[in-house]
Amino acid sequence: MCLRCPVDGAQGETQLNSGGKYANGTSTDGGGVMLETAALLNANGRWPEDVSIWRLDMPLPYDSHLGQKRVTACYAVLDGVERGRADRYRVVGERVRYVTTRATLRHLLSAQTGVPASALAFTSVRNGRPALAEYPRLSFNVSHAGDHALIAISHDRVVGVDIEHIHPQTDWQSLVEMVCSKRQREQLCVAPGKLAEEAATVHQRRRFFQCWTAKEAILKALGIGLTDHLRRIDFTLDTVDVQRPQLSPIITPAATLAITSAVAPDTTRPVEHPIAQGIGISSEDPVLREMGNLSFHWLTDIDAYMGCIAYSDAVVHVTAGTGVG
Repeated sequence: MCLRCPVDGAQGETQLNSGGKYANGTSTDGGGVMLETAALLNANGRWPEDVSIWRLDMPLPYDSHLGQKRVTACYAVLDGVERGRADRYRVVGERVRYVTTRATLRHLLSAQTGVPASALAFTSVRNGRPALAEYPRLSFNVSHAGDHALIAISHDRVVGVDIEHIHPQTDWQSLVEMVCSKRQREQLCVAPGKLAEEAATVHQRRRFFQCWTAKEAILKALGIGLTDHLRRIDFTLDTVDVQRPQLSPIITPAATLAITSAVAPDTTRPVEHPIAQGIGISSEDPVLREMGNLSFHWLTDIDAYMGCIAYSDAVVHVTAGTGVG
C-alpha cells in the first residue's frame, strides 16, 4: 500500500490506453528499447547476501517519444491480469510506474529462471503470497511509491518489501493510533536534543514512516494484508539496526477482568501489565505467530523515501496454490 499524498503533475498528462498506446495515436513496436535500469543495492550487512534488493528509478517524462516506446515495451511482457490492474490506475503517471515495475520484475525473474519474461506464470502460495507457478520456492516482493520502486528476490527466504515517499503533506498524525504500538507512540513524541519545532516534526514524520514501512514489509512477508493487527506488531524506533518484530498480546475479557481486579480494582479500563503475558492470550490468527521467524531492516538509500526489507530465517519449502500474484 502506498500512503496517499498530493500527486504532483496529475493534471494535463497524456492519457495512456490499455496496451501502452497514447490517446494521441502514437504507438511503437518497442523494438530495441531498454527498460529503466534496475540497480542492485549492496547489502553491506544490512540483510543476508542471499536476498537481492533492486532499486528502480522511474523519472518521467514518459510522454516523450522514448518514454512512449518504453511503456509499449513494458506492456508487451505483461499478462491480461496485470494489464487490467494497470488500467485501473486513473492517474497516468501511476499507471506507467506500475507497468514499468511489473515489467522489470518479470525481466529480473526471467534472469533467475531462464523463462522468457512474457511467459512467466504467476500463482500464489500459502497465505496468498505471490509466486511463480513453476518456481514456488523463489520468493519475491515488489513495492513502488512516487518515482521509485523496490524489488526483493530470494531463493532461500520469504521476503517482503515496502517503500513510501516521506511527503510533507501526508496526514500521518491521523494514522498513529491505528498503526503504532504503545511503545512506538511514546517514541514518536520524543525528538532528540532540543530540536526546533519544525525539525522535531520532520523527525517525527520520518519515525512514523519507519514504523509504517516495517509493518507493511512484515505483513507482506507473512502474506497478510493490512489488518487490525498493525498496533500489535511491536519494535523499537530507537535503533536502525536489524530487528525482530514482537507480537503484543491480545487480552481476552476474562484476562482483563482478572488483571483489573488484581492491579486496578477501581477501574474497568483494560490495564497493560506483565501478568497479561500469561493470561488468556488470544491466538485468533496463527499466521501472526510466524512473525517471530522474521527480521527486518530499514532502507534509507533514496532521499525523501523510507524503505524496509523483511525476511525469514531459514530456507523455505512452500507448496504452490491457486490464484494470481
